Amino acid sequence: MGDAAAQAGEPGLPRHRQRAAVLATARRWCSAPAPRRCKLVPLSQSSLFLRTRGVDRGDDDILTGSRAEDWNRLSRFALGAFGASLALWMRDFDTGRLYLSARCVALLGFAPDDAAPGAEFFMPRVHPDDVAAIPDALARHLVDDAPYDIELRLRHRDGSYRWFRSVGSALRDDAGQPRVMAGLLTDIDALKTALDRVETQRGELEATNARLTELSQRLVNVQEDERRHLARELHDEIGQSLTAAILTLEMNADGPLDPADRRAAAEEIRRALGDVRAMTLRLRPPLIDELGLEAALRWYLDKQAAAGKFEAHLSVEGLGRRPPPVIELTAFRLVQEAVTNILRHARARHVDVAIKVTATELALRISEDGVGFDPVAASERAAGGESLGVLGMQERAALAGGRCEIVSTPGMGSVLLARLPLAPRQQ
Repeated sequence: MGDAAAQAGEPGLPRHRQRAAVLATARRWCSAPAPRRCKLVPLSQSSLFLRTRGVDRGDDDILTGSRAEDWNRLSRFALGAFGASLALWMRDFDTGRLYLSARCVALLGFAPDDAAPGAEFFMPRVHPDDVAAIPDALARHLVDDAPYDIELRLRHRDGSYRWFRSVGSALRDDAGQPRVMAGLLTDIDALKTALDRVETQRGELEATNARLTELSQRLVNVQEDERRHLARELHDEIGQSLTAAILTLEMNADGPLDPADRRAAAEEIRRALGDVRAMTLRLRPPLIDELGLEAALRWYLDKQAAAGKFEAHLSVEGLGRRPPPVIELTAFRLVQEAVTNILRHARARHVDVAIKVTATELALRISEDGVGFDPVAASERAAGGESLGVLGMQERAALAGGRCEIVSTPGMGSVLLARLPLAPRQQ
């Protein structure tokens, strides 16, 4: 065989010198086209010989002598490979030639007679990013006895690149010198595509899990904020009213209660009762359970329009049959949170709420003519833990299996669009 392969089997030569020599020769094999066209020719049922057709000669050169014996050993292996419909390739270390079976050529979309099945056919079809892997793997195999097992992309006849796996093993003579190498080419494009799809889905799943973890933390934080808010209202509003009523009654515990004091105590108790009712309505309006979404929204919009001094309009289509309770509550909360944001920031004069229910979903549209805002900047603030109103609405819709989008331009108001499925996913 060639000098590099001889050095690979020379025991006294340092391993790094062996590897460098083999790698240099392997790279020449991969970069230079083979000088002769070659093909596999079955000569009998019991053996398979390699023939090469010379470019400068008209006759066939049939391998003889010790090389013929090597090829005969390979041919018995080749028959088994062909019987299993596998693609065989062979490398002659004496000449550097690469031989490809008809099956190898067919995997790339060609018939055996379409092109010369050798290095001049194979190497130009290797993806540029994978070319270096071939001589590197060959050098490791010949010098270090590492398995020759690589994955590479080859250009198909249709122009697309497809993934293949190439495995092989060198056959050595009695002196330990590599003489020939045989291997199999396997189409793994479908497997790689499936693995890429699995990897993509795993990435999406990890992102979803991270999002759910973040959402869970936000929900805990919101719950704690609501508890602090309720505790403050109970203490500041209801607690003060009841304390005032108790003091009035205790001051007159030993004598007749003055009518004015009686009226003052009754007023404090009524105020406390009103605060309790208002707090209850904010937590969950009973109208949703008793009369449905439309009635609850009309009550809420009328109340907020009077407080915020804006005109509110509600239009409903297809709400003859009530949606599932979770969808009704989600739609109400979206309107509630949107109107709260409008009151705080928008300075709107008109607010329009439209609901359309189909056989599969509830579509919600909320528009206002206020000052508008920058949605990108709002998302960035929400990511930093500030201004969670928009993010909260999107998360609420997602929990119901739907989606929520807000479109706004500074100075031109904003529009909220939400779609909620009538058959929400399992929570």
